[in-house]
Amino acid sequence: MSQENGQSIEELVELILDDYQRSLHGDYSGATSIQSVHSLPPEAEERVRRGKACLAALHELAKDRSATKGKSRPTGTRSLPRMIGRFEVRAELGIGGFGIVYKAYDPLTHREVAIKIPRLEVLTSEPMLRRFELEAAAAGQLDHPNIVTMHEAGEEGPMPYLVMPYHSGPTLASWLNGRSKPPSPEWSADIVRQLALAVEYAHGRGILHRDIKPSNVLLTGFENREGDSLFPCVPKLMDFGLAKIAELGGDMTKTGAILGTVKYMAPEQATGKKGQTTTASD
Repeated sequence: MSQENGQSIEELVELILDDYQRSLHGDYSGATSIQSVHSLPPEAEERVRRGKACLAALHELAKDRSATKGKSRPTGTRSLPRMIGRFEVRAELGIGGFGIVYKAYDPLTHREVAIKIPRLEVLTSEPMLRRFELEAAAAGQLDHPNIVTMHEAGEEGPMPYLVMPYHSGPTLASWLNGRSKPPSPEWSADIVRQLALAVEYAHGRGILHRDIKPSNVLLTGFENREGDSLFPCVPKLMDFGLAKIAELGGDMTKTGAILGTVKYMAPEQATGKKGQTTTASD
């Protein structure tokens, strides 16, 4: 990768965007470092342009929430956006490899929803942004009781977002971590059975998930309590950010690129060889 002033292009892009973000909050201490950058390749200039536009949009969204003072706030230092499209943001639900998920209220349908927006590094990377858009394409084709469906997709300025049903249940990973003992074999077998039906349904529509793991399974339909009387429970597979859709032709993965979570991926998926991942890998 080409360098300037001893820094890689990636580092310069991150530096410019970091300085720009600080300037939005009135901190101009990074102006000198910005001025030291004389030129960037066209594709890097486009990433900077898109990144600045998205940072400005997010800054506008993060309005003063003093009116909500005293109400519950999520942990963390990030400011909550006030609105995303027509949706009123209520709380942050979590952050993953590709996006941030918020709980929001839809005044049109009078229901609570979950909204996912891309992380900054996704917005400034064309391949990662394409995968975020691919998640919308994949989820939009699926309608199954054991898959988190998508209500709609939209854009807030330069920032895309996905709208999904809001479920109050925990992920399988967080629920298991909070238990003092494993669930019964019968309960576990039923969860696997339901998820297998969901995966079979997705495969039947030409979609590979490629990142099935406990943190991508949402548990709904039961009270979170100790003991083995846990029926009924409806697990829902979510997060199709690494999905592969056969109908779109080919795969976005470059040879040697490993997509997925190492702890849970199949051996053939871990090789990173293009074309090796199949329905059996899921």
